[in-house]
Amino acid sequence: MPPQVPRRERSRSSGVSPGEAEKGGHLLGRLICVSNRVMTPQQTNTSGGLAVALSSALKQCGGLWMGWSGRISDETQLSVEDGAFTSVTLDMTQAEYDGGYLGYSNSVLWPVFHNRLDLARFDPTFFDAYVSFSARMADDIAQRVQPNDTIWVHDYHFVLLGQQLRARGVANPIGFFLHIPMPPPEAFLALPEFRTLGAALAAFDLVGLQTASDVSNAIGCLRRSNGGQLLPSGRISIDGARFEVTRAPVTIDAADFAPAGPVVRSATVRRVLGVDRLDYTKGLPQKFRGFARLLERYPHFRKTTVLAQIAAPTRDSVEVYADIRQELEGISGAVNGAYGDVDWVPIHYVNRAVPRKKLGALYRSAAVGLITPLRDGMNLTAKEYVASQDPNDPGVLILSSFAGAAEEMEAALLVNPYCVDSIAEALAVALTMPLSERVARHRALMAVVGARDSQMWASDFVRQLERAARINRGGPVVSVA
Repeated sequence: MPPQVPRRERSRSSGVSPGEAEKGGHLLGRLICVSNRVMTPQQTNTSGGLAVALSSALKQCGGLWMGWSGRISDETQLSVEDGAFTSVTLDMTQAEYDGGYLGYSNSVLWPVFHNRLDLARFDPTFFDAYVSFSARMADDIAQRVQPNDTIWVHDYHFVLLGQQLRARGVANPIGFFLHIPMPPPEAFLALPEFRTLGAALAAFDLVGLQTASDVSNAIGCLRRSNGGQLLPSGRISIDGARFEVTRAPVTIDAADFAPAGPVVRSATVRRVLGVDRLDYTKGLPQKFRGFARLLERYPHFRKTTVLAQIAAPTRDSVEVYADIRQELEGISGAVNGAYGDVDWVPIHYVNRAVPRKKLGALYRSAAVGLITPLRDGMNLTAKEYVASQDPNDPGVLILSSFAGAAEEMEAALLVNPYCVDSIAEALAVALTMPLSERVARHRALMAVVGARDSQMWASDFVRQLERAARINRGGPVVSVA
């Protein structure tokens, strides 16, 4: 890996003067977003809220969205698609895909950052492949970047990218946002490359995290891994490099899920709904067992309640994901066999994605939204479920205490997903909750969900990044409130 460019050198060679950097609180240059998967200008109309937020920010300044093409090719082709913004994608080599994407990103960083060390595969060959694709991305960005551009890197696939860009002489503001949880120091230190990763974070001007707990974990990790110091200003110093870590919880566009018509719910059978990716972090076996415990402990819910679980497949080529699918099929079959009848099936398990445009109606049809991740960065499904409800007859949100959303959504019924009795009892409470309490809880939750939209989240982060970069370079600080 190329050596890190010292912060002192970067501070003297800022790519943008303070007078040029901001006009009315916004950058004059382009925004360059980097993420594993990329939306093209044509795709954003059918994409989720985060994609819409990033594309909106890019459209405002004619920016670039860069990342992996989704293709594997030893020719490492580059694809460019122009529109309101420009998407630039690189192919991965087979070695980068196997070792970097499936290996280091999804078999090392993903389980470790979700505190599942037991599922991590610490293969020493993975890290070189992870470095390789990120380095090629840095090469291409360094050739395209202009003096006034701001670079915003997303998620665990590109932790090294800021440091790689600095090593290539890129002095522009560079921010990083981690969408998944920041692990506690004890888990982070299990990574053989923990010092390298910690030093790489110090190359960013601003590191954004989902929750206050994540910020606390990040400070603890950097203290123990790299001797990081928390300064009186709230910034962190590592080997002379100073940067900011901030809480910036991702949100949704609540208006996209607002009820457009009457709520249609069955008069005879109430639906408990789960919508998740098929992933071992989502607590799906615990959810199924918790629902089974409800039927066991409270027989009057039999034939009057169903659990509908949408579990969109993901990373099928990673062995542990095949294991979780097989486990869920076994549990649902056992529960349906034990409690089902010819006219009632307790668990409706669907192993495919549901089109986004159908989600709102699906959320509204459910008397209970059941979201039980063992660990989650945020979990936007919880917010989407709340935003979809009829405020005069809302459903009840049951949410894992270990989802990032729980920090904001205290009016949900919070549960311990490791305890099936906790899930069962919360379901019993939710299914018998009086209308007045449901309305009060929903009003409190909507006060959180509706307070900000995804475009506000994106623009606020970019402004904070630009401000942090000016501080790092010794320029005047302009209020961005």
